[in-house]
Amino acid sequence: MTGRRQRKEKTRRIQKQKHRLKLSTIENLTQTVTEVKKSCKQDRKDWIESKCTEAQEAASWNDIRSLYGVVKQLTGVKDNTNVPIMAKDGHLLLTEREQNLRWKEHFEEVLNQPEPLLTADFGDTVMADSFEVYEGHINIEEVRRAVNSLTKNKAPGVDEISAEMLKHGKETVAEQLVELFNMIWQDSDVPADWKKGVIIKLPKKGSLKDCNNWRGITLLSTPGKVFSRLLLNRPQEAVDHTLWDE
Repeated sequence: MTGRRQRKEKTRRIQKQKHRLKLSTIENLTQTVTEVKKSCKQDRKDWIESKCTEAQEAASWNDIRSLYGVVKQLTGVKDNTNVPIMAKDGHLLLTEREQNLRWKEHFEEVLNQPEPLLTADFGDTVMADSFEVYEGHINIEEVRRAVNSLTKNKAPGVDEISAEMLKHGKETVAEQLVELFNMIWQDSDVPADWKKGVIIKLPKKGSLKDCNNWRGITLLSTPGKVFSRLLLNRPQEAVDHTLWDE
């Protein structure tokens, strides 16, 4: 009997040790989890504070692009431009090649509309006096004005030349643009990159699987925009001068 009681006592001691070990393990695990949660909470707080500081600096510098990027990170807005889309017959397109072909087909239909069947008839319209629009050599002052009219923080076109690059280049860039623009003006031929655009998709309301629920914006060459603005300024100045005289 004595040996039996000893075995029972030994078993109880082992069970108590296991129980204490289990409680200790659970306590240590709970403490570790609590410390990890506390550390994650502090790290997130520090990250949010750093992003708020970054947003404040971007706002003070009027850097809308960086400010918008920080807001997207803080609000958790996700990029949804890579969702699967449907073909015309309604079946889902899953491969990148199929989706690219569908987008090409969609934007070709949207952007290349047929010519209108009916056009306005101005046969009896009395023509106004012609304006004297300057058509001579492009000078550096015209280029400066056109470059300064560019909006900052806009995505560049195929050539990846941004408005900031042209503005910060100042006189050096302006002189190069004068030379380039005069060559184009004399030859009546613009660079190939100016004829190309990068189409960016922006979602609208409705199912994003339908291409019709996306809006496309075209990113054009920034130097091409400068040249277009320069040419537009010439007749505009002539009109303004005529109206001012009247």
